[in-house]
Amino acid sequence: MKTGVGVELLQLEDAGRLEPVIGLLSVVAALLLQLRHAARHADADLTPAAALVPRLYVRVLSGHLHKLYRGPRDDLTVRQFLYGVARLGGHLGRKNDGPPGWLTLWRGWSHLHRMVEGAQAMRRGRSV
Repeated sequence: MKTGVGVELLQLEDAGRLEPVIGLLSVVAALLLQLRHAARHADADLTPAAALVPRLYVRVLSGHLHKLYRGPRDDLTVRQFLYGVARLGGHLGRKNDGPPGWLTLWRGWSHLHRMVEGAQAMRRGRSV
């Protein structure tokens, strides 16, 4: 949370204001930890990402990554999802690049979350 979000940069002076922020960010941090851990397993190319993250996040990310090819899909694997999030955060994924770091994953997740919010807003607009 310190590296990715910069929780110390929020400069909240009252514990009553800091605790809810830390609680919310802890949920995201735990999800990213779980995702990174799952992506390092040998079966990461077989495990569906929808087993760890909401299906809408998978569809939005796959739609963004494959917009020229096939459109949104539900079948991204854990590893594909993690590296897709990292790509949104600026990870280039070149041959000699290492695995994505925390800052890159936080940035990518933040970007993906905004994309999901946009998709939800569009969905609500259609139901009116």
